[in-house]
Amino acid sequence: MPISHVEINQDGVAEVEKPTEDNNKVEEAPKEAEGEKKQDDEKEEEKPAAQTNGDITEEKEEGQEEEGETSAAAKTASTTTSDDAPLTKILEGLDQLSEEQQQVVKNNLERISEYPRELPLSQSWTLHFSDTSGASKSSSAAATKDAYTEGINPVFVATTVPGLCGQLKAFKKAVRPKRAKPTDPDGLGLNRPGMNLHFFRTGISPTWEDPYNEKGGRLTISPPAQFFDPIYERLVLLLAGSSLELGTSELLQTEGPAPSSKRPPTPGPPQEGMIMGVVASRRARGDRIELWIGGKAKREPTPGDWIDRLKEVLADQLEMPELRTSKYKKHF
Repeated sequence: MPISHVEINQDGVAEVEKPTEDNNKVEEAPKEAEGEKKQDDEKEEEKPAAQTNGDITEEKEEGQEEEGETSAAAKTASTTTSDDAPLTKILEGLDQLSEEQQQVVKNNLERISEYPRELPLSQSWTLHFSDTSGASKSSSAAATKDAYTEGINPVFVATTVPGLCGQLKAFKKAVRPKRAKPTDPDGLGLNRPGMNLHFFRTGISPTWEDPYNEKGGRLTISPPAQFFDPIYERLVLLLAGSSLELGTSELLQTEGPAPSSKRPPTPGPPQEGMIMGVVASRRARGDRIELWIGGKAKREPTPGDWIDRLKEVLADQLEMPELRTSKYKKHF
């Protein structure tokens, strides 16, 4: 027991004063404070450990995500062969892109890996060539029509994405002028008035009299001379990929027939098969590109609302706002 105070009384006897209850509290207080400090120290030691564990967990999750992305890209790489040289080059150049760009490329490569290896088009397409520069103006209408039809010659048929791109590239190389400079871009070979290219669905003749064209018509584009070939080539790719038709169907389903129309959106699956083809024509009075439109069945007209929405999609894709108000002209 701790001694608080000692006194000597009158008899010479030492008296010891015991500590009071308050004194005990004073003595015990430091002990309690000491215990609390120890507990606080233990908590502080536990806190960094918990944070460290959390950091490790986050790093582990991030590592798993990166591992998943890498495995997806690796999966694509493992399925590539010598025929997939472009994909291989894309994979090799990923490190040169930003993280955001890498993610976009990885997502696209993973999506591509699920496609059939031959990358088929939804429809077979045929490129035709014709030259009407030698047609006689004195011939009868029937003779002129027959000469025009007989003068249409198929160049190639494409059923897959690689097939279309490869044959289009080979065609541009074959028609390249011998005197062209190395820096000159490859063109489409329409070097004089009267020459035409027709990119049409296989089985449909690029003539007004074909049953699928008979009740249809055309939208005409008159681009500047320097944009004639690039615009036509872009339209070829847009048609082969069904981009124009799918974009038009999406507008009809989400926003309705036209901004001025009071009718509701058109439900149902995407409408494909109403764009028959696209024609590029060199003419002395001005070059033109025509987008031919028909019905989904023979001798069936194209719905007017669909044509209006097609103009909007076409204007956006070609960055030519004037096409929104272009005139649709029937063949007959």
